Amino acid sequence: MDQAQPGDNVKVEFSGTSDDGRSFSGDLEFTIGAGKVIPGFEEVVIGMVPGESRTERVPSNRAFGPYREDLVLDIEKKYLPDGLQFETGEHFEIPREDGRTTEFVVKEVSDAVVTFDANHPLAGTDIVFDVTLVSVK
Repeated sequence: MDQAQPGDNVKVEFSGTSDDGRSFSGDLEFTIGAGKVIPGFEEVVIGMVPGESRTERVPSNRAFGPYREDLVLDIEKKYLPDGLQFETGEHFEIPREDGRTTEFVVKEVSDAVVTFDANHPLAGTDIVFDVTLVSVK
């Protein structure tokens, strides 16, 4: 059987659980080494053979990165467009010049200031992944 190696296109089924109990799951197809998934996830898959399952803890620095205070922004409402209403927990995207988007969540709203957080929701937490390799191409 073929072991998954860098450059291979792989299909996996997975679930993940963060240290604080949040969970997610799905199917994913990607090329190992193409930079489309977090490094720690690729590391779990390398060396697996189709049908094999693994459970591994991926530290935050190999998952969604550390929580960065410099990505938390306080903006006075007077600098935001009139009529916009913000609610704590609201998610939205802002287009960037390079065509990609940056996701923000509204962390806090006061009478004068809105606090935005551009950290990934799972930043700063280790993730336990359960991965099954479906195929290698």
